[in-house]
Amino acid sequence: MLARPAAVLVILAVPAAVWLVAAGREGAAGVVAPAAQSPRATAARPPVGMAGCAAAACHGDPAGRSLTAAPDENCWRGAFTHWRAADPHTRAYRVLGDESAARIVKALATPGKDHPPATEDVRCLACHTNPTLAPDDALTDRTRLTHLRADGIGCEGCHGNASAWQYTHAGWKTADQRQAGVRDAGYIPLHDVGERALACAGCHVGAPADRERGIPLRDMNHDMIAAGHPRLNFEFADYQRRLPPHWLEGHTTDPGRDAARRPGSEAKAWLVGTVATAEAACLLLADRADREKHGAPWPELSEGNCFACHHALVPESWRGQAPGFYTGRKPGETPWQSRWPLKGLPGADDGFKIPGWDAAAVADMANLRKAVEARRPDPVGTHHEALKLADRLRTIRTTRLAALSEGEASAIVRGILSGPATADGELNRMSWDDAGRAYHGFAALEHDRVPPAPDRVPVVNELRAALLLPRKTADSPPDYTPARVRDLFDRLR
Repeated sequence: MLARPAAVLVILAVPAAVWLVAAGREGAAGVVAPAAQSPRATAARPPVGMAGCAAAACHGDPAGRSLTAAPDENCWRGAFTHWRAADPHTRAYRVLGDESAARIVKALATPGKDHPPATEDVRCLACHTNPTLAPDDALTDRTRLTHLRADGIGCEGCHGNASAWQYTHAGWKTADQRQAGVRDAGYIPLHDVGERALACAGCHVGAPADRERGIPLRDMNHDMIAAGHPRLNFEFADYQRRLPPHWLEGHTTDPGRDAARRPGSEAKAWLVGTVATAEAACLLLADRADREKHGAPWPELSEGNCFACHHALVPESWRGQAPGFYTGRKPGETPWQSRWPLKGLPGADDGFKIPGWDAAAVADMANLRKAVEARRPDPVGTHHEALKLADRLRTIRTTRLAALSEGEASAIVRGILSGPATADGELNRMSWDDAGRAYHGFAALEHDRVPPAPDRVPVVNELRAALLLPRKTADSPPDYTPARVRDLFDRLR
């Protein structure tokens, strides 16, 4: 819930975490590894486009219930109308025609060589339209390809291409039938919060190429950030909250339940989203390390904490107070970006309070941190450790977190933010990124509070203001004061 830049040195305040424009390496834009072109996998399961979902008997009903009131069990009937009226994903392709997109593509181009516009660049299309439509050979009909890309991120960008399940999914009444649809036709089970978060992370974090589905590499690396693209900084619970839902949480797995929102759903989204984001980040890191042998920049600077380099030269700063930021480091050993892995929260490094996060998991994360934060990270070792931790996180997400009730998830989040590690003073010295992560956890708990507590709203707003990155700032937050933020966290606890 902080700020992100719309272009180089232009930062717009939005309720998300920081999106920082970073300076690039000299000549690095010329060595950006191209996104891998997938085989003609899309041809086997082509998209039908938004028009295929928009019939009144399908998802084209009026969307009043999802736009102006709490969703009910029939809100899915207006999903297309909802998407057209209020979903920011409709603008995803349109922004590729903006002047800022043209500047970014030009900055990334090899000097003296022609470059395609953003509307034809696979690196841009991979996240600004249905990813399966990004490769040049996605469809043989170029006119249809252009028209489908112009939909931006529509139904199939999240749910999967529908040609193989369009006429059968209306009969999927149970979770088992939906899982069969996943196996047989490529449907993505978004009723599962963890799968939904992982699907979002494909673009909002990044993901390796998926040749089976025909999706190219999605990687917002340091070169692209230096060219002017905002740094990706994903907070699943917050992003999801800003989409008026065209679904009823839990309805597909519990069809008999009423339309009342379950207390704890926001906390569960934050908890599961944190693990899914870390899983996606580890998979991308493993892929980045593996692509080093093909000429991709390594070490990838966007894996490091931006503020380790981008900061004012002052005698005292929050970076010096934050544990692990400089302590015990040698010059050139950059702290890992704390927004991705399961670190930076009270107790995260010595027993994160999540089912399945045990001593072995702590050791796996420590080994990966050691590999990433080395002065000259070994790509082979980093690749191995990142895949190992990603697999562990996947197991935790699919076997332990998936079974949690909303109430159990809420209790875990409260334990994370109010447990002994917090009380012992770890929040007193939190870095700005880490404090932002904790803030989102507190915000999720406040959104779940029934009835609301109006007296707590000013504290949450004051905390947000204390963490806000000022406009037109490319250095670390100049006004961040750990002691002030600590006091606000104490008032919330």
